[in-house]
Amino acid sequence: VLLKQRVDVNAPQGDGATALHWAAHWDDVDLASLLIRSGASVKATVLTQGRADKVHIFKMRRRKHYKKSQGHRQSFTEVRIDDIVGL
Repeated sequence: VLLKQRVDVNAPQGDGATALHWAAHWDDVDLASLLIRSGASVKATVLTQGRADKVHIFKMRRRKHYKKSQGHRQSFTEVRIDDIVGL
């Protein structure tokens, strides 16, 4: 509602925290993504990129001579948030 009224999203509260700080602290992903789309920016550093350990998937139906083995490795990026700029 406040974003539609063009309220300054860069204004900090009395303790210096902003709306994006609050959203990040309380793990409110929807609010954080809305604030970033409305003009906030986040400075981050990529620490590592890689692939996680393999996940093994095994399916079997007893007495039917059916066995299926499969697996995958999930790619990941580890990011450190350096600064929240603009909010």
